[in-house]
Amino acid sequence: MVRRSLDCWPGTLGFPIPLSPILESACDKSIEAVLVEVPQASDTVVEALMWLRLGRLDPAHRIVQEASQGIAAYVHGMLHRLEGDFWNANYWFRQTRDPELGAWIREFFRKRGVSIPWKDRFDPVEFTRACELWRGNRESVDRIPHEVLQDLALREWEAVWENALNSLF
Repeated sequence: MVRRSLDCWPGTLGFPIPLSPILESACDKSIEAVLVEVPQASDTVVEALMWLRLGRLDPAHRIVQEASQGIAAYVHGMLHRLEGDFWNANYWFRQTRDPELGAWIREFFRKRGVSIPWKDRFDPVEFTRACELWRGNRESVDRIPHEVLQDLALREWEAVWENALNSLF
């Protein structure tokens, strides 16, 4: 029953994942309500991912900023990508040092038939490069449309979210 609250939470949002930070969200209270119901998720990667899904950097960053590797470092990279700090995002993706997490994300994409525009498998550094091209508004043959990037960001978030929930429970 407890995990069910977390499994259902993303479906209540009804808006796409942001590709730029958001200062506040009407859904902030939904996170607080879930954390009351599932206190073991407080101050974990799961909570950081909830804030990240809303585009809220500060509360998410507070949770993962001390990470040195693993899934928390990966989420740290996702935050910096959202922030537009692309070099730092890639630094944190390299710090992850968890081949199983990378394999998990790639398998998640494969099972769902997610198409990757730049190669045959998902790579967070390549995704960061694509986001940088989009964010810089640079015209380029490599520039991927906003909707495609948004879908990839959501799929990446879903993969990391599922992995984090499995680790928590």
